[in-house]
Amino acid sequence: MMLPESRSQSLGSTGHHEHRPEALLPAIWRFWKAYARRAAYYQSVLLLSFVYYAVLWPGAAVARLSGTQLLPPTVGSAQSYWRDRPPLDNTLDELKRQF
Repeated sequence: MMLPESRSQSLGSTGHHEHRPEALLPAIWRFWKAYARRAAYYQSVLLLSFVYYAVLWPGAAVARLSGTQLLPPTVGSAQSYWRDRPPLDNTLDELKRQF
């Protein structure tokens, strides 16, 4: 029958346990953060590439081939595409119907 090791035998030269389970959690957390950062980078590249090539590029190609202008042409020396709109009444009905 084997007797359990005495406390003095399980301690290292510094008096601390050689294999501390609580030291494992920070290492796992550092590994997980590094993995998550790499995974997030690849996912964002994949998702943004998909949106560009599957949605934006075909939509722009169809608009260009059909001759549709997505933005109105600038008039004279206009610096932006902002259009002035008449002010709305501040009635409750107008405020409920914002769009």
